[in-house]
Amino acid sequence: MRNGRFMLLALLLACGAAYAQDAPSATAAKPANLFSNGGLEDVRREVIGGQFQAALKAGCDLGKSLIINVPKNFDQFCGTKKLIMVTGEPGKEVHGGKYALTFNGSFYFNDRFPVKLGDVVLVTYYAKGSGNSRLIIHLGDGNGNLIGAMVPGSELSEDDEWAVVEHRLVVDNPKALEAWVRTEANGDITIDDIEITLEETPLDNPVSLITNGGFEILRNCTTKTGYYQQAAEDTDFGKQGLIRMPVNFQMTCGAPRVTVVEGEPGKEVYGGKRALQFQGSFYLSGRCPIKDGDVVLAKYYAKGTGAVRIILHTFDQNGAAIDQLVVNPVPLKEGEWVQVSHRYEIKAANAVAAQLRFDSANTLVTIDNLTVTLEDKAQ
Repeated sequence: MRNGRFMLLALLLACGAAYAQDAPSATAAKPANLFSNGGLEDVRREVIGGQFQAALKAGCDLGKSLIINVPKNFDQFCGTKKLIMVTGEPGKEVHGGKYALTFNGSFYFNDRFPVKLGDVVLVTYYAKGSGNSRLIIHLGDGNGNLIGAMVPGSELSEDDEWAVVEHRLVVDNPKALEAWVRTEANGDITIDDIEITLEETPLDNPVSLITNGGFEILRNCTTKTGYYQQAAEDTDFGKQGLIRMPVNFQMTCGAPRVTVVEGEPGKEVYGGKRALQFQGSFYLSGRCPIKDGDVVLAKYYAKGTGAVRIILHTFDQNGAAIDQLVVNPVPLKEGEWVQVSHRYEIKAANAVAAQLRFDSANTLVTIDNLTVTLEDKAQ
């Protein structure tokens, strides 16, 4: 009997080992950071001379010392108005570690990393300050020659609040073999924790007529000025001040609430790490190319307490509105993701574009993984 117990234990251990080998890893390996000094923790000492003296004479603020710290991978000035390393407490003067960098204007880092046609470059960093910033990715042919650049939109920062900035850039030059980074800021901006990776799993369905259907790429906005200041009088964006919204969000249309939610796939979000929660109605930016006779298919996942639909607005070549195609709202289940599908037949000889407006009949709904395609007439 004792030997039988040992045999059973051995069998259970063997089965457990086999399962452990076959089971998928709980966490996928994080993509390598292509930027060598992301935390800006590696610094070098520079005496004010050479290009630093020239920058000082041109009006660049380098601080009050004749010997300064700069990031180890700093390369050269390019219309730089300010360049000062700062130290302090994580979460306050710096985002993490010991150092961060305050700058205004533009300068180059000396990191170079390989790229090729079709690569999706993801740029992430933290910023705060009074103005806008972005990281521009220059493209080279591998022989030191500049052949192009990928220029994202500038992202807003606010003085006392660290906020993440994200760029998603697609290499579209067939001669591109390498890339390097140039910073750009309008105003005094402090940056820290820079990360540059290549996207391994595409965020977008390549056949979809819209991008960012998973609402993964966000931009920084503020409720203190402009459109969002006015919209915040009627819409809850989750908080006041600096907010983050999908890059393809355009405007509300009677929406008491619009916020980005994050969480676990299959629970708070359907896939990826973000989804969009709203109440009422809002427009997505960008217009899908369509023509008379096309059949447009919209598919997405949703959950909530009521019903949801997409209203399709059509336009002519001059941007004038033609019609709005209205479908019946689809009832949802609270706490359970449901796939929603809509079908629209374009019946306007002068139609060239369509825009999407979500509508939840004033109930709270979360949406994710949107794709818009044209029906294959051959099927």
